[in-house]
Parts: sequence; C-alpha cells; structure tokens
Amino acid sequence: MSNEMKNVLILGGSKGLGLAIKNELGDIALSISRSDEIKVDLSKPDSLGIVKEVIQSKPFDTIIYCAGGGPHGDYFSKSIQSHYWAYQVNFFRPIEIADYLKSISFKGLFVYVGSAIAERSNSKKSLSYSISKKSSLLALLSMPEESLKVRVFSPPYMNTGLLPKHSWPRVEAPELVLETKEVAQALLSWLGSSQLNPSGGSDPRHFDWIKRFTYSLTERKEI
Repeated sequence: MSNEMKNVLILGGSKGLGLAIKNELGDIALSISRSDEIKVDLSKPDSLGIVKEVIQSKPFDTIIYCAGGGPHGDYFSKSIQSHYWAYQVNFFRPIEIADYLKSISFKGLFVYVGSAIAERSNSKKSLSYSISKKSSLLALLSMPEESLKVRVFSPPYMNTGLLPKHSWPRVEAPELVLETKEVAQALLSWLGSSQLNPSGGSDPRHFDWIKRFTYSLTERKEI
C-alpha cells in the first residue's frame, strides 16, 4: 500500500489522537467534531447526514475515524444513556459510514482508530467501550478489500482524557502511556508505507500496536 494523502477528513479531531493527527497533517486535513467549525455530534444518528454532505463536498482520499469513548466503572452504576452513547460513537456510526462509502464506491482509505487495550479487555469497568471497539474491528475487517479499502489502527494506552487519572498504567507503568504525537506519527507512517503490517498478524489491514511492539520497563522496541 502506498497512500499519498492530499485531502484527509478526520472525524473527531478536536482533541486527543484526532487533534494530533490533524496537527501532523496541517492544511491537507479537515476535521469535523462537536468543537470544530463544521460541528457534528457523532453520537446522534442524524449525524450521518452531515458526514455524507462533507464527504460529497471534497475529493477526500483518506477518511480517519477517531471519535470514541465510553463510561468507566461498574456497568449498572452508569446510565443506560452513557452506554448508548458509547455504542453509537464506537460502533454504529463508523459502520454506517463504512457502509455508505461502500455504496458510493469510495476509492480512498477508510481508517478506523480502534484500541489495542479495549480489543483485548475483559474488564467490567469498560464493557460498553470494549465491546463496541472490538465489534467494529471484527465488522470492518469482514469487509472485502474490493468493496472498501479499510484499515484499523489499534493504539495502546495514550495520554488523553480517556485514560482515568488513577488508572493502573498512569500509576504503575507510566512508561507505557504514549503521547498522542508519537502515535499519530506511527499511524501516518503506516498509512504511507509500501507495506501493510510487516510485523505480521491475522489480517495485514490491522495495525495492532501490542503485536507490533514489545515493552520492557525501560524501553520500547519494535518487534
């Protein structure tokens, strides 16, 4: 895969990894979110119409879905609305967008930002987030490449608001918590590479950070 990005749409680029990607790309990137000039709340079903209009407005070659999140804590101690929000943002909206892109024969890349941690997690503290992220990974990679060019990028722990202040990695292993700039650069390097995933894996369209990198207490090495 060699992907020369000229027009990039970032869905959810107002903070965290999305903002870091936007900063790396500069003027070739357009970001839409609840806080951007073009406002869209991706937790709302009617947001799909706005996304479609934006996609039709410009010849985008890459669309990166960065929106995500969910409640943290015992499942039934959180409101049903908070879980609904997580399922909408992490699963239903990206899947609807992918289905739309397939229907219009989109020739560029659709990139979904997953989570290497959530996709492996059995934690009862983040069930709706983990379930919806893993469901999106499985659904998107089930799509034939000839229907839509899909890539799933699953980063590790990142220094964003999604990682609780007193969580295990922040307290016990801060060296495992990456800055979003480093992760953004890794994503863009992968998308621009002539190879999909030189580290192997069950599907070369999936960049699984944990399979690609191994950690020690003092250094991070690429496998």
